[in-house]
Amino acid sequence: MKLHNLKQKLDKGFVNYWMHNGFVNVDGEKMSKSLGNFTTVHELLQVVNPQILRFFLATTHYRRPVNFTDDALTEAENNIKKMKMLIVIWMSKLSLICQHLRLSEMILLLPWMKISILPME
Repeated sequence: MKLHNLKQKLDKGFVNYWMHNGFVNVDGEKMSKSLGNFTTVHELLQVVNPQILRFFLATTHYRRPVNFTDDALTEAENNIKKMKMLIVIWMSKLSLICQHLRLSEMILLLPWMKISILPME
């Protein structure tokens, strides 16, 4: 189905960005139906948090094969937790700074304070 037909069918755009990568490997072996190590994204999302999967795929170099392992997913999850903790620390320091600012100065910081911390499932 062409992208134009798909847009008409969905009555909106399909995606804003396309990402591509090398082959998908599972534990160092090329993913294929014949090897029996094939899984769809829909099946994967039943067992993997979508946020972790997105982070894992986004941090893989686009010209390199994606080596899908349990260790790699665990590392992605740990990195997300570290980033969230860093945001919490920054926000607490920012709130301390804001206690000493005038209202006009705080208004300038509002766009920076809209960072949302999504809970892990």
